[in-house]
Amino acid sequence: MHSVVVPVFNRAAASVATVQSVLAQETAFPFEVIVVDSGSTDDTGARMQSLAASVLGRMRYIRKCEEGVSAARNAGAAAARGEIIAIIDDDVKVHAGWLDALVETYRLHPDAWCVGGRITVQLPETYPSWFSPHSPVVMPYLSALDRGEATVRLEFPGDVWGANFSVRRDALSRVGLFDTALGPAGTRRFVSEETELCWRIHRAGGGVYYCGHAVVTHVIPDTRITKRSFRDRAYWQGRTTALLHAKYSLAAPPHNLARTVPVFAKSWVKSRARPDAVDRAKLFDDELAIRFSAGYCHQAMLMRAGARLRDASIPRLPPLNT
Repeated sequence: MHSVVVPVFNRAAASVATVQSVLAQETAFPFEVIVVDSGSTDDTGARMQSLAASVLGRMRYIRKCEEGVSAARNAGAAAARGEIIAIIDDDVKVHAGWLDALVETYRLHPDAWCVGGRITVQLPETYPSWFSPHSPVVMPYLSALDRGEATVRLEFPGDVWGANFSVRRDALSRVGLFDTALGPAGTRRFVSEETELCWRIHRAGGGVYYCGHAVVTHVIPDTRITKRSFRDRAYWQGRTTALLHAKYSLAAPPHNLARTVPVFAKSWVKSRARPDAVDRAKLFDDELAIRFSAGYCHQAMLMRAGARLRDASIPRLPPLNT
């Protein structure tokens, strides 16, 4: 038995499509789907309960009012009956053979504690000129992850991402669940909860693998392609990265706001006067890099007052036989 956990929140249509794509997986082994609802106020709950009733016990629906994607993932893992627990977001569609590819990676690599896969992105048909689908800055903020089609063991600080993530239950018993201090929750927008779990696995001696044949597609609505969305994401990524670097004693990424801000400002002024003379997508990439650095520096100042991540508050998952 293996388990697939899908945290959902107020995305009824997208969530149903996600779960249906999982239920359509053809495997040689049994698997269960666990949907964890963090208190949706739309019709997500009703639609999920209806779907669960139609698939004869292959899916369970859990309503959990505690906010946050990390808390929802933890609740799903605690309810899971599988030795391997796959976790995806509620706005992806899994490809045929996705679950088989993850499970096969564990079979071929006994040292694997965690396996993630490729994340492609389905963009709206049209998007603004400041957005580039080839940008190495904005696309990761849409969870795009492509390390090729091979299966590779990642070295620290290599990680895989929560839109396409799996972990052995034993690993969660050893290193603990997701840190609920990370992950979006209400107005708090810290991220990289899966990165932090990967790093705990590395530190404990477990293997973190990327499997290029385990593929999901992240479906992006028009409403996601806004400057505000990316600006907020870059700022909170900077704050989160500062927390993680402090916890794992990593050096700060290079940034020099005193130098880069005036350069950006000059380009921005030029774009106002002569719009065709400036690469607007590159200009926005530069702005996001500045916002990331500002978030990093802000969190670094907060940490001087002791705002750090600690393992002590992270519960372990008990073995199935307890």
